[in-house]
Amino acid sequence: MKLRDLGINCAGASSATTKRLLLLISLRKGLEIDLDPEAAASVETLGELAGLLQSALRSNA
Repeated sequence: MKLRDLGINCAGASSATTKRLLLLISLRKGLEIDLDPEAAASVETLGELAGLLQSALRSNA
């Protein structure tokens, strides 16, 4: 791991991990939904993310 890959404010978390978390937080707040933390942590692809969001939106309806 290179120094540039470390997030400045996240105690050594990689930049990619930090960005992933910020995306999930933004989506949760913007869509006003709750996301299962374990399911959100297991998301690997955009398709999986879309499915997770779709399920959360359906449960809020």
